Amino acid sequence: MLGKSYTELVLIRLCIIGFRLITPLSIAYLAGCLYTGTALFLPYLWPYAATEAFFYLCIFVPRRLRLQKAAEHPPMSQEERKELFDKCAVSMTAASTLHWFPSKERSTSRVRRDNAVAWLLWALFATDINEAAEEWEEELENYLGIMTKFLGYPLDKGHNPDLQCMRLTLDPVIIIHRPLVWYMIVGLVDTITTISLYFTGFRHFDTPKWFRVFPPRPLLVLFSNKSADSKIPYWYRPHRSTTKHPILFIHGIGIGLWLYIPFFRELIEQDPDVGILAIEILPVSMRITDPPLAKDAMCAAIARVLDAHGLPRVVVASHSYGTVVTGHLLQSPALAPRVASTLFVDPIPF
Repeated sequence: MLGKSYTELVLIRLCIIGFRLITPLSIAYLAGCLYTGTALFLPYLWPYAATEAFFYLCIFVPRRLRLQKAAEHPPMSQEERKELFDKCAVSMTAASTLHWFPSKERSTSRVRRDNAVAWLLWALFATDINEAAEEWEEELENYLGIMTKFLGYPLDKGHNPDLQCMRLTLDPVIIIHRPLVWYMIVGLVDTITTISLYFTGFRHFDTPKWFRVFPPRPLLVLFSNKSADSKIPYWYRPHRSTTKHPILFIHGIGIGLWLYIPFFRELIEQDPDVGILAIEILPVSMRITDPPLAKDAMCAAIARVLDAHGLPRVVVASHSYGTVVTGHLLQSPALAPRVASTLFVDPIPF
């Protein structure tokens, strides 16, 4: 993990700038080669530059366009929408609400009716203001009435152009390109992680769609077992203790399980008989792959994995993004009784 010193900050910023310059420099280099009719500088540099340019133009650009499609969510009933709104309204204040309406002049800018309606339509109806149905008007009026109370002022008619409400699943997705060499580094770290976990006593269980993950994982293709669920890969160290529960670990956003290996080793040193089941969520592990599973699908997949390995109850340890999945497990009528206890590290409120 990186520290917090000024030197380390400068170092990581320079590394980021360096990686972001690789692709434009590669394209500029190829243009120079075409213009001069010869390979500039080093004769073997142009194949790498061509590969980076191809990766950007033929992989990244089409993927960026494809990911702009609005997310699709299962519609909620009126009762479910009201329950969600009431739960949020308990802790909502004027200050917290205004964070959803960023403005350069926040002190003088007020939320108007159309701003609030656009936000509510996204948050509760998963739609845009242009697609609002007439039968929602009365329900929206009730929500707007409550909003005026914690905002502290009436909502004037119209739209305040200085305020643009954040609608996370409808707004354009801002995607930053990573060069091919970055994914080569990710693949190298994944290989080191695989070897480290294997020699720590873990065994990997992969899905049939291993080929839909980039960068590829050649070692796992050769040595993995078949996953108990076709949608999630995982690592498992067998549980042998008769007095303690096994551990279900769910990681956060990052580069996969590499950062957690020291933690696993510490747990094993304390009690080598306690099993560890570490779920891999590849969409949040710097991979190009399928989207993450929805709430119900993830819960069902984890249940099948637990059943396959004969784990009736587990201690759930989760970090960052993984705490969201843990929250889903605790809300599941089928899985909540199987959670003996929980450990949240840097949790996300749920």
